[in-house]
Amino acid sequence: DLKVNLAPIRAKYTYADFFVEETRRRALQLPFGKKLTEGGFYIRTTLDSTLQQEARNALMAGLERYDRRHGWRGAPKSMALAPGWETEAMTLRVPSERVQWRSAIVESTEGGVRVHPATGEPAGQLLGEDVAWARAGKGLKVGDLVFVESDGAGRYKLEQVPQVNGALVALEPQSGRVMAMVGGYSYSISNFNRATQAMRQPGSSFKPFVYATALENGFTPSSVVVDGPISMRGADGQDWNPENYNKDYLGPLVLRRGLELSRNTMTVRLAESVGMRKVADMAVKFGVVNSMQPVLAMALGAGETTPLKLTGAYAAFLNGGRRVDPHLIEIVQDREGKTVFRADRRSCPRCRAAF
Repeated sequence: DLKVNLAPIRAKYTYADFFVEETRRRALQLPFGKKLTEGGFYIRTTLDSTLQQEARNALMAGLERYDRRHGWRGAPKSMALAPGWETEAMTLRVPSERVQWRSAIVESTEGGVRVHPATGEPAGQLLGEDVAWARAGKGLKVGDLVFVESDGAGRYKLEQVPQVNGALVALEPQSGRVMAMVGGYSYSISNFNRATQAMRQPGSSFKPFVYATALENGFTPSSVVVDGPISMRGADGQDWNPENYNKDYLGPLVLRRGLELSRNTMTVRLAESVGMRKVADMAVKFGVVNSMQPVLAMALGAGETTPLKLTGAYAAFLNGGRRVDPHLIEIVQDREGKTVFRADRRSCPRCRAAF
């Protein structure tokens, strides 16, 4: 008899809500986007599920560590410790990505802090270090509703949802394929994608484009520019006096050293020397921005861009100056297997064949 060995099911859910929503939005912007709603299309994205998982874990953990260093802000809610408290506790909005978190109520604060999860787990003590952390902040009292996580030994760790937020983009520099994208701490709390929708000042991360402009206009890595106090008249008639972060000055420096140390006054002098119009044009060519006012403050990153655009612009430094367009959609095929869209537009006759 023929024996059939069934392979284990390997389907695995990856938290990629921000990536998926951005893909949906971009797909609808394609020339045939409205037809996609009719179904029957195959869309292959650039997502790497392993990198996506690592990116989400890294961003969430980093934001939680940063937030924890700034102290306990107090319980999200409080109520009287009475029958039926579980219903109110379950209204706490646990981030869907933190499946191990539980909403709980503080039962006692004598001899430590005792909490009772609303989901049926047994009551237990908070870890001593977490009790100290909470008491150093807003403290805890009986009836407080909080988030906890079991340590696996009958005790609980106190958690709080960060107020700070962020984004992370992982991109393949040679092709522009977006391998991972996390647009915020938790999609279940806020679906605003900070990787593609948040316009933020790039700050010192813009300086390499100033230096690239200088290299394109006669400067070399060994050219010398003074790192010292500078004052100039602004467009409003007021004096503008840019300073270095630590307010010290190192005198004449070669360009390479100035970029390594991220010297503000040196960057302003360099931008003034080559001309801000050229710097602004270079920023547009790299894809950092769509347009930029040619004012010197922009040399220090006073403009606005998105993390995705900035990441894509940096890819050109690894490609010998060749710009890539960050993309999430690799290929689209219709129900007959015909390729109707490819991000890579190089000639490939066999790509029209169905998979």
